[in-house]
Amino acid sequence: MRALRWYAAHDLRLDDVAVPVVGSGQALVRVERVGLCGTDLEEYVHGPLDIPVGSPHPRSGAQAPLTQGHEVVGVVVECPDRPEWLGRRVIPDVVEGCGRCWWCASHEEGLCPELVVLGMHAPGGLAEFMLCRSATLVEVPAHVEPDVAAFAEPVAVAVRAIAKAGDLRGTAVVVVGAGVVGNLIVQVARAAGALVVAQDPSSGRRALALDAGASVAAADREGTARAVLGMHHGRLADVVFECAGRDESFADSVALTRSGGTVVLVGLSASGPALPWRDVVLGEKRLIGTAAHLWDVDVATAVRLLADGTVDPRPMISEVVPLDGVVDALERLAVPNHLAKILVDPTREGAS
Repeated sequence: MRALRWYAAHDLRLDDVAVPVVGSGQALVRVERVGLCGTDLEEYVHGPLDIPVGSPHPRSGAQAPLTQGHEVVGVVVECPDRPEWLGRRVIPDVVEGCGRCWWCASHEEGLCPELVVLGMHAPGGLAEFMLCRSATLVEVPAHVEPDVAAFAEPVAVAVRAIAKAGDLRGTAVVVVGAGVVGNLIVQVARAAGALVVAQDPSSGRRALALDAGASVAAADREGTARAVLGMHHGRLADVVFECAGRDESFADSVALTRSGGTVVLVGLSASGPALPWRDVVLGEKRLIGTAAHLWDVDVATAVRLLADGTVDPRPMISEVVPLDGVVDALERLAVPNHLAKILVDPTREGAS
């Protein structure tokens, strides 16, 4: 089969490799779509960050060259332990814990010290076929097209972030960073009963946020603050979701949160932004991290929201490319612009 494998930063190669052999407890999925994620881009530009290089991952045994891709939808073509899954469209669970530690026993596999994420620590979905666990497949209803189903993993990120914030009914919410995940959070927060203001310097992303249901989309902290104060009886936001992963967006997020409010940190930064101690301590503001979505909670909820139309990701799709178009797509994503989500179709031949 064809697989796009990471060798080093700016070195992805389309290789011919053997189709994975299905073992006990596993399923083989024919990949229909893969979403290119910010972590894929970071590995391409700055890696290795999470991909094992030089020695194999202690649990998966994988190392570079490694097939990336963790936002996957496909059809089950082999599943010895659960033959009833054959032919079904599914979301493979990409977050795999060891199954033995305290976190796994608590059903927090994403916090496992021996965590394996497919596409980062083991082969992922940028290939014609992908191997995954059979017990944690999430079925996609037949009417949900692959382009929509490919958003299940980022929607699961949004679902988990919203759950971390608690009941949002009647609250004022700010989303700082209106990229793909930020705009998905806009939609999920609206569905949860919140009034939402988005902040992003990009006019294109602000337009997407308005389409996604934000009441206002501002370019900077000052515009966001004015909007929230005007809508929320002179108070700042009850909850702010930081989705950009930048020092300045972290500072904005804390500043835009009312006293006693909550900042949910969704974006990931390699740097360590300065903590505004006085504002956090004297304002009794809560800082919460979120990342490790669960297949039967967050992913299953994400599929339901996509299936019933509560979340519509289609306006965010900028293009669909074949495997041999991924490198060019990543080069475009590396330059700040209006692009939203690029999907990959491994069944397509030839560069777009």
